[in-house]
Amino acid sequence: MFAAVEGHTHAPLIDVGLFRRATFTSSTCAICVAFFCLFGFIFITTQWFQALRGYTALQTAVATLPFAVVMAAVAPLATQLAKRFGYRSVVSTGLLFLSASMFVVTRVDAHCSYWFVVVPTMALMAAGIALIQGPATDALMSTVPESSTGAASAVNDTIREIGGTLGVAVMGSAISSVYPDELSDSLSGLQIPSSITKAAKDSVMAAKSILPHLPAGIRQTVEQSVSTSFMSATHAACWIACALALAFALLCWITLPKHDSGNLLQ
Repeated sequence: MFAAVEGHTHAPLIDVGLFRRATFTSSTCAICVAFFCLFGFIFITTQWFQALRGYTALQTAVATLPFAVVMAAVAPLATQLAKRFGYRSVVSTGLLFLSASMFVVTRVDAHCSYWFVVVPTMALMAAGIALIQGPATDALMSTVPESSTGAASAVNDTIREIGGTLGVAVMGSAISSVYPDELSDSLSGLQIPSSITKAAKDSVMAAKSILPHLPAGIRQTVEQSVSTSFMSATHAACWIACALALAFALLCWITLPKHDSGNLLQ
């Protein structure tokens, strides 16, 4: 509907014809996927660290600092790499890094090593996002005429918000769909009051809040079931992000220019 209205307006908010340009569209999609994975991963990680690993809010924030450090280190190099190797290679590699990092998460358990598993995975994801952001934005802006640079910049900003929102919505929905079913199956054969099971199924954070109030005899069993169920749900959510990033890596490899030509405007 938006495209139809904009296409028949004398002074459109944005020229939707820009999306007919393969470079513009694929760059936009790459940025969207990057923020989809980023926001979705953060949404899951905060629950994982606090509910299952017992971190406080401050410890969780500190534990994610390697992500910011790697992004800050790689981002300045990304544009230089794009100039040398081209948008296609750098952006596609960034998406492959994202896909690989999400695949790693599908293989881990709740208490895997922070330094040998979590930090390398966050570093791989951060490097991937850093490789995508600058070059994809540069490619996107290079496809539009000077009169449309403001609108293109707005699209660039908006698509980040859309990607992040979709990441939380889609990956959060996967968690919400898988976790209760997994927990029900895990607790079904145990003599646990239905009220406890119902409360624990609401969310992993809700389950954490009730664990200290459970009888000692069933506390460990419920805690293990909650941990296993949430990680199963996390794996399902990360498979979605893994497949999405891999698919768009292929799209960008096909549609983005091999070399940075300075200005892609035809």
